[in-house]
This record gives sequence, structure tokens and C-alpha cells, in this order.
Amino acid sequence: MPHMLPHGPAGHWPGRSAPAGPRPAACLLLFGLCVALLAVALGLALVLHQVVAGVALLCAVVAVLGWQLARQHRFRQAAERDMRRSEGTFRTYFDHCADGIMVVRVEPDGGLVYEDVNRAAAAIMGIDAAAAIGRAPRDLWPPERARFIETQMRRCITGDAPPACGRTIELPPGPRKLRLTLAAVRDDGGRAHHIVTSVLDVTDRDMLEDQLRQAQKMEAIGRLTAGVAHDFNNLLQAVAGSLELLLDEVADLPTAREYAEITMRSAQRGAQLTHYLLAFARKQVLVPRVVALPELLSGFVAVLRRAIGPRFVLEVACAPDTPPAFADPGQIDVALLNLILNARDAMPEGGTLRIEARAAAAPCPQAPPGLAPGDYVVLAVVDHGTGMEPAVAARAVEPFFTTKGAKGSGLGLSMVHGFAHQSGGDVRIDSAPGRGTAVEIWLPRAAAAASPTAAPPAIRLRGAGRVLLVDDTPDVLLTIGAFVESAGYDVTRADGGEQALALLAAGERFDALVTDYAMPGLNGAALIRAALPLQPGLATLIITGFAEIDGLDTLPPTVRTLRKPFRREDLLRQLKFLTEPAG
Repeated sequence: MPHMLPHGPAGHWPGRSAPAGPRPAACLLLFGLCVALLAVALGLALVLHQVVAGVALLCAVVAVLGWQLARQHRFRQAAERDMRRSEGTFRTYFDHCADGIMVVRVEPDGGLVYEDVNRAAAAIMGIDAAAAIGRAPRDLWPPERARFIETQMRRCITGDAPPACGRTIELPPGPRKLRLTLAAVRDDGGRAHHIVTSVLDVTDRDMLEDQLRQAQKMEAIGRLTAGVAHDFNNLLQAVAGSLELLLDEVADLPTAREYAEITMRSAQRGAQLTHYLLAFARKQVLVPRVVALPELLSGFVAVLRRAIGPRFVLEVACAPDTPPAFADPGQIDVALLNLILNARDAMPEGGTLRIEARAAAAPCPQAPPGLAPGDYVVLAVVDHGTGMEPAVAARAVEPFFTTKGAKGSGLGLSMVHGFAHQSGGDVRIDSAPGRGTAVEIWLPRAAAAASPTAAPPAIRLRGAGRVLLVDDTPDVLLTIGAFVESAGYDVTRADGGEQALALLAAGERFDALVTDYAMPGLNGAALIRAALPLQPGLATLIITGFAEIDGLDTLPPTVRTLRKPFRREDLLRQLKFLTEPAG
């Protein structure tokens, strides 16, 4: 039978008795309070988390902004350093640039004010750079120059100015030619707010360019002149040679002989003209030696006084200790005579002419431009006549340029100029209208004193032997052949190098070969080179109207030369030397 619990009093739970616990409401309240506290704790944690996250985000933003600011600061510092370096570089260039630079500010009202001027510009323009800053062109320059500069600047502002312009201005110690280059600095709207002007002194450069052009022109004229002189020498050789032969034929006819002598003198004057032409072209044959100028002048002054006439007084200033020159004394005489005659013609009323001799050294302010450094002797002829304008003086040494009209040949000064250059010197002309003219010949100074020279001994010009005569000009061939035959030689004539070479190749033998140089086909030098292997030891003579012979240095030293026009005696003397060298 199941066990049955005893029943207790009414109202009690059946079973064993236990201690009384909390009421259900209190438990719920406690539970709710715990949940609330937990919720509060969780909420606070969430809020705190959000605050921390916000603070972290803010710190991150601040860090990024700080990094950006630091980066920008570094960039700004680098840019400032680059700008300072660039400004320093520009300032150094600006201050030390060889070209003058002037910066002009364009004011809003259109005014022009110098803002900066570098050292070169101040030196070129002859101003104080500091004093120029802040001043307008009209306050800085003379009126005419200021108007020119402002006009160019206004044209630069409007865009009408050329990129560069030239201007000659008066500056100490004399006029200078300046080249100005202007450039406008504009803003985004195209308004010019500054003008940069470059100033370049081109005086010396232009002078050198003028000298180069003059030298090139004179060289071209010289080549032309030398060619004309050569052709003229050939003509004169035929004329003068025929006249010499004619004088022999008319020795017993006084009237005919007088006319022949007049013609001969004219031919000799023509030869002198070709000599002047070759002197200008610097292709004359010079025989330079040590020349004592005091002795030369003392012996030649009487000739010069007769040449200028009684209305003139000729003074000579040459100290006994004047150093010797190294030049051809005969050409010094001719040069002095030409200069004295020019000086005489410049003083139609008469007066005093002066010859001066002195020692000098180059470079120096008085030396001709471009003269090589060294020691020189200067011969000067000074007059007090009409003088020359600069443009006339610049052309005075050109051949055929004359201010004397029909009375002058225009070859005197050109001959002097060519002689001086060929001698290693130069000519300087100092002249002005109303002041007169001084022409200086600068000649190299000799290293030793002059020594006397003996006259050549007289020789008998008749001879014997076979002579092969070669020239492509029939008239010259005829007259020269007559010269040689008149002295007793047997002459064989050839009208060209090929014909002469054929005679030698055929076995013909000669005692001397006399050949012209400038011939078509085989010229004289080539003929001699081909002839010597056919007849070794053949005596040879080249005759020419040129002063210089190309290829002469490739020939044996025994080859002699003779320049046209020559006289019979000159040719026979050379032949005598060739055929009888020990006689």
C-alpha cells in the first residue's frame, strides 16, 4: 500500500518543512535592477567606445593634416631656396654680364622709369647705375638720345619695334656704336609692365668687320691688278724690245732716232705704271736689306727738293741714331717721292713740307690697326694742305682712286701701301679737312747696322752657244730672239712648251733654255721639269710678267728668273752667267 504523507495543518505545503525565501516581486525587482545595471554598463562602454573612436579619428585627421602641413612647409622652404638661388644666379648674371642690361618699369599712367641697371650698361652708357634707378629716360640722357630711346620703348610696348636697332652716340673718348635690343614683359592681359633693354657696344666689332671687308676688297683688287700688270708687261716687252732694236737701226737718222727715243720713254713710263700696280698687289720683286735712313734721306733730299719746286720748303727730321730699316732702298725712294708729290699737290699755294723718321714699337695707339707686334721704323711725310674727309682717307690707298682729276693716276698711295705690306709693315694716314695730312710708312726695324755694298762688276755681254727660246707670244719671241742673236748666240725658237720638249726629245742639244712662264698647256716650270731629265745640267732661265711663279720652289736652285719688261742688257747678262758661270 502506498505510503501516504501525513497531512499537516491546513494551509501548509505537504512535505518536509524548510526556511522561508524571498518573495517573487522582490526577485523580479532585483533581476530588473541587475539587467538595468548591465544595460547601463554596456551603454557606457558603447558610448566610451564611440568617444574613443571619435577621438582616434580626430587624431588621425589631425595627423594627416599635420603631415600635409609639414610637407607643404618643406615644399615652400625648398621653393623659397630655389627662388633665392635663382634670384642669386640671375643677380650674379645681371651684375656681371658683359652685355649691358637696363630694366625699365612701365607705370600705370604710361610713364617710363629705370628700375635696374647692371654694371656693363653703366660702363657702356657712361652713367652711375645707382643714380639712374628711379629716373625717366628724359631725366637721364641728352634730349636727342632720350627722344630716340623713349620712341623705341613706346614702339616696343605697342609691338611695332624691330627686335634690335643701332645708334651711334658721343661718349668719352669718342663716338661709340651701340646696338639696343628691347623686349616687353607682359601680364596675362597682354599689358607691358616692364621693358628689358640689352645694350651692346659693337664699335670694335664693326671696325674689325669693316677692316675684313676692306682687306677682302683690296685682295680682290690686288689679284685683278696683278693679272692686268702681267698682260701689260707682255705688251710692253714687245714694244720696248722692238724700240731697242729700232734704235740700233736708226742710229744714223737723228729725226727717226728722236721719235724712237720718245716712244721708248713712254714705254718706260708704262713699265713704271705696271711696277706701281704690282707694288699695290704686293707682288713686286723686292730686294730688302739693311737701310740706314739718315744716309738715305741725306742723299735723296736734293731730288725731292727739285721735285717740289721753289715754292716749298722741305724739312727733314731724322736723328743720326735713328735705327736702320729692313726694306728695299729703291722702293723707299719711290715711296717717299710719291708721298712728297701728293703733299705738294695738296698745298697749291706752297708752304712747308716735312719728312720725319723715328723708331716705334707695336702695338701702340699710333700703330696701324692689325700691325704685327714688333719693332719698326716710321717714315712720315707731313703737309698742312687741304686734308681729307674720313671717307676719302679710307679709300686713298685704292688703285686708280684720285682726288686730282685727270692730273692723277691714283696709283701713288696704292704703291706705297703695297710696298709697306710686302715689306712686313703698313701705312697709316692721319688727315682731316683744313688740318693737313700725315702719311706714315711703318717698316720693320733691322737687327743690325747697314754695311756698304759693292757695285756689280762690268762684263762683256757677247757670247756663243745654242739657245732654245720658248714663248707663246710671237712678237715677244721675235724681239727676244733678236736680242740673243745680236750678242752672237745661235737661237732656236719654239712657240710653246710642247714644241720645245719635242725638240729635246728628238736629241737636239742646247747650251741654255730660255722660256716664258705663263703659256697654255705646258708652262715654263713644267717644261723645265720635263727637260732636265732629257738633258741633265741644261742651263735654264724663266722670263715672266708675273712677280711670283708657282712651282718655282720645286725646281733646282740653278734655275734663274727675269721679270718683264726687261732691257737687252738684262737678258744678255743672265745668259752670260748661265753659259759662262765662271767667266
